[in-house]
Amino acid sequence: MEDFAIGDTVQVTVQGAAMTGSVGTVVHLDTSRGLYLVRVGAAVQDYFPPEHLELFAP
Repeated sequence: MEDFAIGDTVQVTVQGAAMTGSVGTVVHLDTSRGLYLVRVGAAVQDYFPPEHLELFAP
């Protein structure tokens, strides 16, 4: 599970999710479930599989 690292800036790409298009920071890797915890802003965060994320390039 090396797609992203803690501190990477990523964009949520999954269609239909409330956070689609949001840009956040990877803050935790859940290796047992294969998910990344992405924090957007100060209070919003959620877990995503790597196929629902891409590195953010402004």
